[in-house]
Amino acid sequence: MIVMGVLVPLAWTGINYFQRRVQMPELATWRSTSGYHFTHGYNGKIISAVVPGQWSKADEAALFVTPGEDGRYAGVSLDEPWPNWDDGIAFELELINPNDRDLELTVRIEDQLHNNEYEDRYNKAFVVPAGQRITQSFSIAEMRDTPATRRMEMDRIHRIVLFQDLQRGKLSYYICRIRLKR
Repeated sequence: MIVMGVLVPLAWTGINYFQRRVQMPELATWRSTSGYHFTHGYNGKIISAVVPGQWSKADEAALFVTPGEDGRYAGVSLDEPWPNWDDGIAFELELINPNDRDLELTVRIEDQLHNNEYEDRYNKAFVVPAGQRITQSFSIAEMRDTPATRRMEMDRIHRIVLFQDLQRGKLSYYICRIRLKR
């Protein structure tokens, strides 16, 4: 029984790593379990959802993010995304803002050498217009040169965080795709 308690989680994790590799250049998709295995919400709720009709592309799955009530920040992290972004030209987020006002978000990218200081990672704020589905693109070259005292190691990407500052508003949104553009 103890052996099963160890082997089953290891096998499940292995399957999710394999699934993630197969779906490249998608870094996360909510049509498979691998997207959920590596995705974590904080100060809020994340659930699987079907994209609403006016923004849908054939009943596609998305992650619906609802911010919580506590703290200043709420969002989603994708831990251990595909680590090697060296051959990429851009990182892309496909998002839907179903609200009647603009949604302000920040994307944060960390490599394995990140020291938890703001200046030692990539941070980029952007706006998703009210009632819109957009693809927001971020340059890999810009990311590489962002840390203040070093170059980001694009072959050792460790975490992607997407969050909103709740002092600027609290709006739910959909994440349709997270991908690496080559």
